[in-house]
Amino acid sequence: MGGSDWESNVSGMTGVVRLARHEPELLLVEYKTLMGLLLKQIKNLRSQVCRAAAHTLSELFSHLKKSMESDLEKVAVPLIHKTGDTNKFLREDCHVALDAMVDNLSANRWGNNRLFSRVL
Repeated sequence: MGGSDWESNVSGMTGVVRLARHEPELLLVEYKTLMGLLLKQIKNLRSQVCRAAAHTLSELFSHLKKSMESDLEKVAVPLIHKTGDTNKFLREDCHVALDAMVDNLSANRWGNNRLFSRVL
């Protein structure tokens, strides 16, 4: 997922989604590396790559739940920024990822986070 070929990056994110659905504990082994790569991809200029990254983050929030809390701010800020994108489909995918974040993380964690005071 860290290469320059966008199709390979999207394919890699598809594999991460499969792992998240079927073997989520395997993703925790290289969690920090995975999150770094996904954060890079969510900022990609190619909308297909951004959409795949948003979808992957949504699946990770749904399946890893509280394991994602440590990177809440790092993940939420780029997703929130992409909700203002001109691409309608990218905006919708980012909204879905943010909904998954809110649905699957503890209210205390995101409710008291200084992220929301910065964004709002």
